[in-house]
Amino acid sequence: MENRVIRFRAWLPKINKMECGLFGLRSDGMVSFNDEGAILMQFTGLKAKDKKEIYESDIVRFYGGTTGIIKFINGSWKIEYTIMPYRAVAKIVGFASLSKHSEIIGNIYEHSHLLNS
Repeated sequence: MENRVIRFRAWLPKINKMECGLFGLRSDGMVSFNDEGAILMQFTGLKAKDKKEIYESDIVRFYGGTTGIIKFINGSWKIEYTIMPYRAVAKIVGFASLSKHSEIIGNIYEHSHLLNS
């Protein structure tokens, strides 16, 4: 069995910048970052069709041009998407195969305008 890579990135709203790899693990097992306003996002362990790592809060485009947001809800990775007029949340069970056909088009912090299309 392959070990899952645990990796994070952080959105720094004070300077409007995304940072990767500047994290520490505290003695209580919690992830820490040196910026109080930082918003941490975890790596899902999966990669998109272009081999980019998929993180929490990424905006992805998959089958038929559907756009969704990667979220961690109730202990599992999910993709939230809208098919007008309904909003749906689908578990990313089988997302390993879906990820091979997905494209990361941005994230909710740097590319929120993509959510309006």
